[in-house]
Amino acid sequence: MDCRRSAIVAAIGALLCSGTPGGAGVSDRTITVMSYNAENLFDTQDNPANKGDNTFLPLSQKGTPAHKAICDELETASQKRECLELDWSDEVLAAKLRNLATVIDNFDGGRGPDILMLQETENLNVLRMLKAALKNSAAYITVVNEESSPGRGINVALLSKLPTAGPVKTHKIEFTGADATACGTTRDLLEVPLRLPDGSSVSMLGLHFPSGSNPVQCREFAAERLNDVARGRPKGTMLIALGDTNINCTPEDQQVIADVLKQQWIVPDEPNTKGCRPPGTEFFPSRGQWSFLDLIMASRSLSSSSQEGAPWFTDFGSFRTVISAPEVQVETDDKGRVKPLRFDPQTRTGSADHWPVAIDLIRRR
Repeated sequence: MDCRRSAIVAAIGALLCSGTPGGAGVSDRTITVMSYNAENLFDTQDNPANKGDNTFLPLSQKGTPAHKAICDELETASQKRECLELDWSDEVLAAKLRNLATVIDNFDGGRGPDILMLQETENLNVLRMLKAALKNSAAYITVVNEESSPGRGINVALLSKLPTAGPVKTHKIEFTGADATACGTTRDLLEVPLRLPDGSSVSMLGLHFPSGSNPVQCREFAAERLNDVARGRPKGTMLIALGDTNINCTPEDQQVIADVLKQQWIVPDEPNTKGCRPPGTEFFPSRGQWSFLDLIMASRSLSSSSQEGAPWFTDFGSFRTVISAPEVQVETDDKGRVKPLRFDPQTRTGSADHWPVAIDLIRRR
């Protein structure tokens, strides 16, 4: 089920699709946008330049002294054990891709999103494999993974039924001073300009902020960097920022939304109105709490009341958590409470530890 669609979207959704500059089946009135943390979507090939992918290799490629030495560098015993023992085989990867594709395919009555921003995708190779697993694979004409992020190689990536409208860019988030000591490194911001059906363009800014294991100041710094990237654009420029903010429901983290993100972006109300109550996009068993880590935000030019001349607006009444394939997305405890069902390499069940979020972009006239 795609939770909560506004009346305006329901009405516009009845319109027929027509031939447009976008891919097959793209409506010239409504564009669906989804963000999905795919959780450790690695291929099975070793990248010698990236130690971070050594956990996600087949057992046949493990067991060497060099591999064991890399595993020994990991922080926790469970990470070291997974690095040594996980059999990330072609068959396991195929199951992971199949389950992710089921979630994506079933969205919006089986149409799939028009624009899909992904987090935790290792490289262009595995992104193309995910595209190939989709029933409507040919519709996704834009495939982007710059493979530029530091760390263990979990990049932000994009699949889209719309063509690009300009060069793809990556924007580094480089911590300085005390922040560099506290935060280390984080993923780049991915900017992809896309051509909308009426010929106008919208720039998608994909993000994946520092995890909750880092101090709040790290997410605040990343949010400020996102704002810096967006500032100074010409009046009427359409921007959508989306991805895994890792901003949880604690007051300290929520202040990042209030003090930083809302200065530049229109932000959905759900983090404030739902807080730690379900259904967010991620569940923390240790705290028994939900959070809306995953957000889709828009520039003020995309508000429904904007006078800046942008030909489209973002319908924030349509912002929703996406549960389109419960069989691979939902885990239920003995009290009937649900949470995301993360992928299990042994049973090959589940998809990811986040639920996607979606929103609709509507043409004004």
